[in-house]
Amino acid sequence: MRRSTFLFLWVTIFFSCESKVDGVKQEESLRIHSLSVPELDLFSFRISHVKEDTLFFVDEAGGSLSKFSLVDQSLSQVELKLVGDFRPSKLYYISADSILFFDGAGLLLYRDGGADQQTFSLFERLSELEEDVYAEYPYERIANSLVYLPNQKSVLFYFAKADASKKRVFATYSLETKTWTSLPVYHPADFDGVALDYTTFPSVAVGQSGFAFIYSISPTISSYSFETAEQVEVSISSFEGKQFAEPQTRRDSWDQVYFQNWVLTSPNYLKLLYDPYRKVYYRFSQEALGKEVPLEEDHYTFLLRNRQLYLTVLNEVLEVLGNYPLEKGKYDPSHAFVFSQGLWIPYAAELMEKEAVSGDVFSLDQ
Repeated sequence: MRRSTFLFLWVTIFFSCESKVDGVKQEESLRIHSLSVPELDLFSFRISHVKEDTLFFVDEAGGSLSKFSLVDQSLSQVELKLVGDFRPSKLYYISADSILFFDGAGLLLYRDGGADQQTFSLFERLSELEEDVYAEYPYERIANSLVYLPNQKSVLFYFAKADASKKRVFATYSLETKTWTSLPVYHPADFDGVALDYTTFPSVAVGQSGFAFIYSISPTISSYSFETAEQVEVSISSFEGKQFAEPQTRRDSWDQVYFQNWVLTSPNYLKLLYDPYRKVYYRFSQEALGKEVPLEEDHYTFLLRNRQLYLTVLNEVLEVLGNYPLEKGKYDPSHAFVFSQGLWIPYAAELMEKEAVSGDVFSLDQ
């Protein structure tokens, strides 16, 4: 497959809490090189975790753990013997003798090659949070892998409901005390009094001393510091035109035509990642598309080929370092991840080679 290194650098950045033009604090440039993962398929990224330069993933039955080196592309596998009928849907590789799994209702800490296993029921003491958070159950699909906080030995979960009252949206579950702690983190101020429903979920990235999150319908990036227990919100515009999408508060009543039009005419903030090697955040976003899908063309394919995708790079205090339009129709950032060489972004499925998962590595010149 031909590897295009096409990339335009857009040097005019919109930045401020009020989404006004303010100028670039620091200018960076990107280098790109291709990286293919042979003999793996996209399933490998569904139940996976990247730690340093290794991709860890398990099969659906949880019968084996595979370790794939992103540097020398070596692959090894070890057998897992998870207790009972535990079937993982997420994992976090803590260390060689400690792996954390999630199955939708509970956690399993797998230690010493399976000789020591500890299970945690997330529902046993969840009632302690009922006055603090929106919903009665935690939602984990806020990142590709579990959002584990090593310093606190706890897992971060999101809570949401179609409720206009002001409640907290994040809580941690401690593996040491088996207790829940809600955090003073709320919907961005843009959505005060708005009953955001279950279709509006964040993308979360854990930084050095806290975490940041975005919603798919808003240019606002919210960050929370564990040190100060404060939430900060900054509105970052990566493109001109429409910045906010209509909140999905009545989606149950939307017909297919209305929903497809909403997708076409709405900006989309896809994913937020943190890079601990370069101490920057990456945000993927798409501008609204002012075109109609031709009757003879597939809706998804049309969007892929025509919507402009942007990669925005920010420092740890959410100042814009660079904003980069990416080649249309080439990338699918849903399974992007960070390792020592940079940010890896896979190609769109229709561009994938059959024998490998392919993508490009983007690295900052520093």
